[in-house]
Amino acid sequence: MAVPARPVEGSPVDATWGGVVHDGVVAMDIQCGTFALSWAGSALSVSTGVTFPRAFAAAPIVATSVVNQVGTPQPRLVGSVGSLSAAGFSFQGVETRETAVTAGMFCHWIAIGPRA
Repeated sequence: MAVPARPVEGSPVDATWGGVVHDGVVAMDIQCGTFALSWAGSALSVSTGVTFPRAFAAAPIVATSVVNQVGTPQPRLVGSVGSLSAAGFSFQGVETRETAVTAGMFCHWIAIGPRA
């Protein structure tokens, strides 16, 4: 990360300077993404692995949210994060209405943890 020039008294503070100071003090990283859930035939469960774009210094906190495309059934999917590490996590989901889902489901995730 490029470090901008230190602010001079009386001049406006460049927003990037504040970001650099914040990142140095807090030393946290926030990453997010989306992945499609691939259902096999009439299976009621799904499992997939996610690799973070940048590894964290230690395992982060991860939150997930399952969404569907317009026009697809609204399954009641219960999901959980497993095998969490600094490099990634696994996601397991189970459809609780016992109605097979074949396509159109996505999972959004956000991870907050120590910057490597």
